[in-house]
Amino acid sequence: MTTNILNKLKEAGIYAEEGISRLMNNEEIYLKYLKKFAAGDEYYNQLVAAFNINDCKAAFKAAHTLRGNVGNLAINTMYAILVEMTEALRIGDIDNQHEALRDLIKAHDKACETISKVLG
Repeated sequence: MTTNILNKLKEAGIYAEEGISRLMNNEEIYLKYLKKFAAGDEYYNQLVAAFNINDCKAAFKAAHTLRGNVGNLAINTMYAILVEMTEALRIGDIDNQHEALRDLIKAHDKACETISKVLG
């Protein structure tokens, strides 16, 4: 991966070198999963849906899994939001997480747009 691509990903909060190292330094596998994430992540969709119906239990489950996924991919902007959100949802606090959800949606959209643009 070129320095230019790494820098563009980093601008979107994606630290590809970290993600690659988490996948046994296999860039091909990392890129496959990064592109798959950008094409649509079921846990992200489940999280948004759970918030729409105010289902804290489902939101927690989706947030927890999504946190692991974006952590492995080193999408650090989303990960940072999800760490706090997951802990709040764990104790049943969905009402105070709507701003965090808006921030997460922005970070998700930026990451996915950048992945699609830079990696095709």
